[in-house]
Amino acid sequence: MSDIILRCDLFRSPEDFKRSRDALLYILEALTRIDQDYLRAYPGTPALYATGAIYRRTGPKEWFDVPTTIAEGWGDCKDFACYRAAELRNAGESRARPWLKHVVQDRGDGTPQYSFHVVTARFSQGRAWLEDPSRVLGMGFDLPTVREQEQDQYEGGR
Repeated sequence: MSDIILRCDLFRSPEDFKRSRDALLYILEALTRIDQDYLRAYPGTPALYATGAIYRRTGPKEWFDVPTTIAEGWGDCKDFACYRAAELRNAGESRARPWLKHVVQDRGDGTPQYSFHVVTARFSQGRAWLEDPSRVLGMGFDLPTVREQEQDQYEGGR
């Protein structure tokens, strides 16, 4: 089977931000579940940090699952965050999930431009923290003035 293309019309206006952000979270959750299933079906798959994959920005239109990330030898924040969340879930951290960080900047004409970075949220023993697989795998920057979303930004099955 060849690639699957999903086209979504998102971020049409500032009023469309919540719907668009939620759509991204749903897609991230879907990729995480696809990765979980793959890792269960192929238990010999290397852990993300042992793959040798490096960070390289793919852009918003390419989303890599686990086998694609391994085959390509690279990925970006969304690919790595979903891969890592899938590993953690399969290892018993059921609440691990991809987490969106965002920056809103003015394009200069009064319309907003949204920049996103995806990390992995982890929850254990009453603690919550963010793990950034992209930084571990070579991304040399972080989004400036990042506004982290509320802890309940995505609770599966909305």
